[in-house]
Amino acid sequence: MLPFAPWAAALAGFRLVRERPWAVLAWAGVIFIGRLAGLALTTAISGPFLPTLDAAVNASPINVQAVAVAYQNVAPGYLAGLALALPFFAVVFAAVFRAYLQPQERRACYLRLGVREAAVLALIVGLNLVVMVGLSFGAALVAGLSSLVAQADAASGAAVEAAGLAGLIFAGVWAVVRLCLAWPLSFQTGRPTLFATWGLTRGHGWSLAGAFLMAEGLMVVVGMLLFAICATLAGVVLIASGQTLDQLPDALRPAIAVRELFEPAPLLFSAFEAVLLTLSAATLQGVAVSAYRALAPRG
Repeated sequence: MLPFAPWAAALAGFRLVRERPWAVLAWAGVIFIGRLAGLALTTAISGPFLPTLDAAVNASPINVQAVAVAYQNVAPGYLAGLALALPFFAVVFAAVFRAYLQPQERRACYLRLGVREAAVLALIVGLNLVVMVGLSFGAALVAGLSSLVAQADAASGAAVEAAGLAGLIFAGVWAVVRLCLAWPLSFQTGRPTLFATWGLTRGHGWSLAGAFLMAEGLMVVVGMLLFAICATLAGVVLIASGQTLDQLPDALRPAIAVRELFEPAPLLFSAFEAVLLTLSAATLQGVAVSAYRALAPRG
């Protein structure tokens, strides 16, 4: 086995982008199409409720009950849009793993449709279901416990709720980190494999978390640079169309009609998000592949 080097793992995605720029652009194009199609379906079904959800999520302090109600209203459209977009993401994720693990298969920018893509799609759905069920169950426990404590002292109840939610987020992130080998292993075997990889990362949780943290930190810097470029281009588009820069937030508000998604500024930011998601996928999966090479037994 190869030794696992967190810093080298964090940089693996950036090396891939440098070596395969045209493939990365093709992957971003696939994600752009899939995400735009998913957003269009979500907006068509639940568009009128999206601004309410955006306001609830960005409220300060956040009202958990208001967020829950807003999500319930948006859920039908969100699930429909997600079902439409996820296969596009699965195809791109599989292409990224193919570029890492089967670099000789470079035709069509590593993009394929087959059992490996189906395995990655099944893993995406399975992992999200596990995380959602776990967080929902944990949130219910935290809400119940904080409610009991709040009956005696409101401040203590709020502290319990905050600590419980922070603990839930940490547990979810820790589980995802420990299960990171499931991604390359599912791709290699052509069937979804989740919990079987838990033991392979035993004793390496903190080094894996450090590698993911470094990779994500680098992506934050890249994302800020891309956002600055995108915001500048969006401002140019607005001025060219006879509008002013102070109208940019309005141009990017949650759409309530499908046609709003295809206006210049939203399209530009959709392209920005597609590029950012692609770079994040290449970077984070680079950490997973590095761990797979170092920790998975041969054969």
